[in-house]
Amino acid sequence: MFFPQEGGGCQIVEAHSMWHVYQFTGPWTKAFGITVEVIPALCDEEFVSAEAKIASAQG
Repeated sequence: MFFPQEGGGCQIVEAHSMWHVYQFTGPWTKAFGITVEVIPALCDEEFVSAEAKIASAQG
């Protein structure tokens, strides 16, 4: 999504690692001098799986 009134936008992507994110955003930040804020998130399935693993590790 692009927000011209704010001079920015947002994009929701799925990546295997931060390196993959950087491979995409790096050329944009270098060529156009823009900044990129990355906010990691989990999908519902990942969150439930992580919570179950944490709970079982705690006994």
